[in-house]
Amino acid sequence: ASDARFVETLKRALGDRGITNTKIVVKDGDEAICDDLAMDREYADAVDIIGLHYPSDFSLLPPTRPKDYFTCHKLGKKFWASEESSSYDDLNGAACWARIVNAHWVISQMTSSIMWNLVGSYYHGTNWYASSMMTADQPWSGHYKVNPVIWATAHMTQFTRIGWRYLANDQGSGYLPHGGYYATLVDPD
Repeated sequence: ASDARFVETLKRALGDRGITNTKIVVKDGDEAICDDLAMDREYADAVDIIGLHYPSDFSLLPPTRPKDYFTCHKLGKKFWASEESSSYDDLNGAACWARIVNAHWVISQMTSSIMWNLVGSYYHGTNWYASSMMTADQPWSGHYKVNPVIWATAHMTQFTRIGWRYLANDQGSGYLPHGGYYATLVDPD
């Protein structure tokens, strides 16, 4: 269950101190948070952004219908992939990450995909070794490795600026005819 009273109290405390530009993201989990928000107007009013874990196109239901985020969309709030992964840090993982980021926009109009984890310091042979944008499995040495996933991110972000927006589906973003997605970011000016 969500901690609605905490979020409402936090929102009020921030507002009382003139901190109005800080956005509150909840719940950093699954889409059940949308049901909680839909049933509690005061809670919904205190929330700015809905954070979902792994809401990628792996949630597709047969044959090609995306997982139903109807309640989330009905709330009229942005929702983000507050935890996502490319699976591995190799070239296949980089391609997977690029697909996921584009799918988030095309399927659900998500404008943020937060990679878990940015820097992996797991030892070789452990569960999450080789699953991050960068690897630093000997942090005491200062050595780190920049993995292909970070270059996929750079390919999608180096030419954009804060404030750029995605074009809508069928106006510069959408589904590719034989599978996959494409997304276009443009300068608002």
